[in-house]
Amino acid sequence: MLGAEAVLPHFWTHDVARQTRWRVSLLVPPTRILTVVNRAHESLYSPLLKGTPRITSSCSLKIRGTAAAIVYAHRRLSELNPCASVAVFPSDHFVHNDDVFMAHVDLAFHAVSERPGLILLLGMTPDRAESAYGWIEPDEPIGLGGEVARVRRFWEKPPPQVALQLWKHGCLWNTFVMIGKLTTFITLTIKALPELASAFSRPFGPPDAPEHKEELKRLYACLPDSNFSEEVLACNPKRLGVLRVAGVYWNDLGEPQHVLETLVRTKARPAWLKRKVATSDRKGHRLFRRATAPDTAHDDRRL
Repeated sequence: MLGAEAVLPHFWTHDVARQTRWRVSLLVPPTRILTVVNRAHESLYSPLLKGTPRITSSCSLKIRGTAAAIVYAHRRLSELNPCASVAVFPSDHFVHNDDVFMAHVDLAFHAVSERPGLILLLGMTPDRAESAYGWIEPDEPIGLGGEVARVRRFWEKPPPQVALQLWKHGCLWNTFVMIGKLTTFITLTIKALPELASAFSRPFGPPDAPEHKEELKRLYACLPDSNFSEEVLACNPKRLGVLRVAGVYWNDLGEPQHVLETLVRTKARPAWLKRKVATSDRKGHRLFRRATAPDTAHDDRRL
């Protein structure tokens, strides 16, 4: 489980991460849920993660992208069970109908047990031509009654007109929820990012030891930014499959507009909406008002 990104209001991040852990626990025992957080965000998660398995992927304030965090998590998992099947869940996503969502994850686990060389992504059935999401273009069906297909191509945040064509042609939103054998993830990473994989293969010492944290800090100081989806998955489409998900409302909360869309759709009113927000008038005088979601009722038809 990857920690939520900082674009979320910090007083809502805790709720979204808690909901993600609860959702995953519908299928995976809590003792087998490993949460990856960045040192810059650790204070936000400490109350939530107290007493649960977690790792801090960076010992600095530098965020090196999703690839470094995932590779480090896989290295730690390989020390526990190198033959495991694993799933990756971003924690800055909103899901309505958790049971159905996790039922699809269960199907994906069964599918990769039959095809251990495959990594499956959950592809959300879109309800609009969203250009701020990544898209997956499916290829021929390969299992589960046609619900699992090979991946023909990734489209990362396409222009609006391209997104419209992808929607019309049955393409899917990329949820970045991935299921596969740990050995498959590691093999694809070595192939796509050999230097990054090699960097994390060095000995670090016991995870809780000071030398482990110091070595990790030195490593992160010289790592380049890397994106797992673009630099690992997109380079290996023949080793990927996509499972179509339907009957679920899903939204990536990585953009402020998506947060507002979710509030409108669900009529949710988190505590932060009731907080006072400090602003200034033209003369520099401090003003305080209640935080409220903007009037986006005109968007209801689109949601």
